[in-house]
Amino acid sequence: MTKEEYKAKVAELKAKKVEKEVALGKSKESIKAAKIDVKNQKNEIKILVGEFKILKSKWKKQEM
Repeated sequence: MTKEEYKAKVAELKAKKVEKEVALGKSKESIKAAKIDVKNQKNEIKILVGEFKILKSKWKKQEM
């Protein structure tokens, strides 16, 4: 292996490393976005459950 071949191989490996790091960063951002989305959906479910409880309470009061 000549010095030029070595340098070319090192440059290729560095480029692959950078590419993988960028892909990893994008994956981490996607995971963060998904976690935030799950959190928002859980909050929406809590709100709906609260509304259901209020509605149920009003219904029971009306029956009495």
